[in-house]
Amino acid sequence: MTAFSRAWPAEHLPPAERLQVFDELKTRVHKEFAHLDTALGQGYITLDEYRFYLKQVYDGKDEREVMDLIRREEATIRESISAARGSKMPAAAAFMIFLVLTGLAGVILVLNPGQGITGFVTYDATEEVSVPVDLLFTEQGNASLNITNVTGLKASGILTDGSASVYLRFADQRLLVWEGETSVPVYSVRTDKESYALNSTVNVTVTPANVSYTLWLTDEAGEKTLVQEQFVTTTPGDFVLDALINDTGNVTKVSTSFTVRNDTNASNDVLREEEAAQLAFAATCVDSCAFNQTNETLLLDVELSEGSRLEISEVISVHERANNAPAMTQELPDIELRIGEHVEIELLDYFEDPDGDMITFDFMNVGGVDITLDESTLFIEGLEAGIGQSIVYASDLYELSQSNLFTITVLGSNTSNVTNSTNTTQNNTNSTVVTPPVVINDTNMTVNETLDCSNPDPNARPIECLQQESPVYFPPQAIYITTTGRTPIARITPIGNLLLTGEVHEQASFTANTRDYVIGYENEFGRFTPTIWFDSDTGNLYLTGRLYEERISEVPPPGSYALRNRKGITLAWANQGRGDLYVRGNVIPYRTTIIE
Repeated sequence: MTAFSRAWPAEHLPPAERLQVFDELKTRVHKEFAHLDTALGQGYITLDEYRFYLKQVYDGKDEREVMDLIRREEATIRESISAARGSKMPAAAAFMIFLVLTGLAGVILVLNPGQGITGFVTYDATEEVSVPVDLLFTEQGNASLNITNVTGLKASGILTDGSASVYLRFADQRLLVWEGETSVPVYSVRTDKESYALNSTVNVTVTPANVSYTLWLTDEAGEKTLVQEQFVTTTPGDFVLDALINDTGNVTKVSTSFTVRNDTNASNDVLREEEAAQLAFAATCVDSCAFNQTNETLLLDVELSEGSRLEISEVISVHERANNAPAMTQELPDIELRIGEHVEIELLDYFEDPDGDMITFDFMNVGGVDITLDESTLFIEGLEAGIGQSIVYASDLYELSQSNLFTITVLGSNTSNVTNSTNTTQNNTNSTVVTPPVVINDTNMTVNETLDCSNPDPNARPIECLQQESPVYFPPQAIYITTTGRTPIARITPIGNLLLTGEVHEQASFTANTRDYVIGYENEFGRFTPTIWFDSDTGNLYLTGRLYEERISEVPPPGSYALRNRKGITLAWANQGRGDLYVRGNVIPYRTTIIE
């Protein structure tokens, strides 16, 4: 039994108590994965150590899989509660259900006529103010902050050697802001000097000494040479030395760098100093993220282990601000369509936020139609003849507003057997249904209007089809993945399919070269570690993590490496630390060409 399964709430608990346990469990899981991702991204643990921990604690599941598992259980409990009350949660409110269950703020429940409720979490409207500071601690102490009207506080800084804890203290409260501990990397490679004269001897040390390894020297042109623990400098320039370490079957790459000057005066050589272990943190808060507004004197309390050094370079104070709810700019029109037809409505044409906040939408379900929501676009499909009414809800996460009540009329089947997506020409007084041209490239080329996007195998559908059952189309705004020489090696289509000339290799070993398109992270020493790369020679996609397809409805978490087109639509995103890649559509390998 894993630690995660032991934390699972017992079946005999009342539903409300089980939800509370799940809520606390999600908070713990999120914090733990944030800590793990930081440790991995900064090089303090290896990918193998990361995966081993997940296997021991979470049965091999990543954060998204763990959270999905919890949310499914929560949704089941919520449905049972709703059934007991004689109400039904709208099927399209899954994202809003997630917000409600996080329990981070008050919940607004809006009654839907005859259809149950929709839930939004709302927060007190806040703004963040960055306050540069220059605080240095070499022993336990505190510092006063001249900040007023505060509802939260975050901090940024660097810990050198040892461990530290930072607390925010005011009145009778003491809240944890950040805590951490530096660690020495398990594997390392270093040269005896940072700068060498020509014809000097370079001495290399690999730690630990009892492992098998190979040393590769890369020059400024990207050429790699196999070297030994001692070698002579023959060419001036900047060099990177990689050690590929094989320790009990696990291959790890570590790197260092040095410079060779264009002179032979060894007296100008620069010895390499011992590198201190450092841990950086940015805009971090644990218990101090949000609290009741206070004007009390704020103190930062710092606890340090002996020999540690803590620099705090910035604090971010959170303050309440005035907020205006999203406002309707025009009323939603009544909709008329036939069975099998589709209508789409861009809700941002009907709502705007006076403060410029991002708007999140939800809607009321209607019998006889299938309504889905993709970000701000509402898709309506006629299923059965009849008439119903719906409402759209808009939230800026601070306040909630709603649209007018609009009517959806579904007529009998269309004898012309319409299979296309249809669009709505909307204004304040009427609406008509028209069939738009399907644009698939920059020459405004149209395709056959009977294009079949219903194949159950997503990889067998035409690449112009969005990866869901209804055919939906976007403007021609693809993303090209290119080598450093500007040669295209892959393409992400406007609807999120990733086209490869090669194939996909998950949990791959490092083989990237200087011409590849590379995604990765910098460790605590500023060394870049690739975790995802497109091979410029083979067209293969390599990931140290995993590939996730058909992630059309998901929003990339903060800090992700996002690939967005000119319209601002995120077509793919990556977790650089784990080496996971998420694509909006599907990966389609072995394409003879990826150029439109």
